[in-house]
Amino acid sequence: MHYITKEQHDNAINQRLSIDYDNSKTAYNRIIKETFGEYNAWDKLNAKEKAYLMDFEYNVKGGVATFPNLMKAMFKKDVEAIKNESLCYEIKRDKNGNVISKEPLGRNKEMLKRAEELYSD
Repeated sequence: MHYITKEQHDNAINQRLSIDYDNSKTAYNRIIKETFGEYNAWDKLNAKEKAYLMDFEYNVKGGVATFPNLMKAMFKKDVEAIKNESLCYEIKRDKNGNVISKEPLGRNKEMLKRAEELYSD
């Protein structure tokens, strides 16, 4: 069995987080620029907003780019829209691609709570 050191572990985690940060920033800036004509919008987000979007980049298939309406809501600081756009589901399809079930993910409750806290100090 091969073990890695704590330093190797930390370096791997930091590298992954750096990639997620860059992906979140790029996708957010692109969608906000296309929608609102705003450049470098990422720099205007607070730390909680950035962390919220990075969570999607890391944990949701397709990352933040698959949630353009969430990013638009974040740009407008519209908490109710952020909450609505943050909901994620496990969708099961039959062999023809038809939806047979749509179950909310367990993480929805935590994301809704975090959305409520985005603009609190």
